[in-house]
Amino acid sequence: MKSANLIKRIYQMLSRKQKWNFMIIILIMIISAILSQLLPLSIGKLTDDLLNQENIVFQSILPFLLFILIITVLNEIIKVIRRVIVEDTCTRCEKEARSNAVNSLLHAPLNYFKKI
Repeated sequence: MKSANLIKRIYQMLSRKQKWNFMIIILIMIISAILSQLLPLSIGKLTDDLLNQENIVFQSILPFLLFILIITVLNEIIKVIRRVIVEDTCTRCEKEARSNAVNSLLHAPLNYFKKI
């Protein structure tokens, strides 16, 4: 119960832009997971279908290799974008939380500090 309450409080601290960023991050993670699954599938198709032939022609393998290359590069670009968005969002959230804490301490009555 406490963890759900904590998550709710943290979610309320986020600005509208940060909430959208987290939605984008989740979407990027889903796309990245799908792309990660395509890579072994394409390698499996390459080994099962093309490499079992007696006469292997490079032109028949080239589309699979290009597909694997494109998926790998695209997945890595998406991962970099996700990391940048996560870092930016977390840094802004942390900065805002620290600012709120400092403001609360500055506006606290002096009796609060005597109790500590």
